[in-house]
Amino acid sequence: MSLENVIAENTQAINNLAELIRQAMHMTPPTAPAPVTPQAAPDNGIHVPPKPAPVPENPPFVAPAPAPQAVAQPAPAPEAPVDYETLRKALMQKVMQLFSQSMEVGKQILSSFGAKKLSDVPDDKLVAFAASVDKALAGV
Repeated sequence: MSLENVIAENTQAINNLAELIRQAMHMTPPTAPAPVTPQAAPDNGIHVPPKPAPVPENPPFVAPAPAPQAVAQPAPAPEAPVDYETLRKALMQKVMQLFSQSMEVGKQILSSFGAKKLSDVPDDKLVAFAASVDKALAGV
C-alpha cells in the first residue's frame, strides 16, 4: 500500500468522522417511545441471517463555514488631558501622609518610580504613582 493510498484513506476517515460529528451535533433526543421489535418466528431449523443495515454512501467533504469576523470595538473616548502640576499639588498631601505613616513604604514607592522625591517622578508615570500612593495609604 502506497503512502498516497494511506493518506487518502485517512483523509476519507477524518472526513467521515467530521460528518458524523456534525450530524450528531444537530440530533435531538427521541420524543416517541422506542419501537417494539416483533417476536422471532419459531425455530424451524432454518437459519436466515438478518440483512445488514445499508451503509450510507460517504458524502463529499464540505469545508466548514469560515468563522465570523470579529466586530471592531469602537475606540474608547480620549481621556481629558492630565494637568500634571495640579496632580503633583494634590499628591503632595498624600505623599506627606504616607511618609508620616510609614517612611519605608514611601521610600519604596518613590524608588520604584526611579525618584527620591515627588518632583523627580516623570510626568508619564505620575498617574501610576498616584495609584500606588492611594493603594499604599489604603493598606497602611
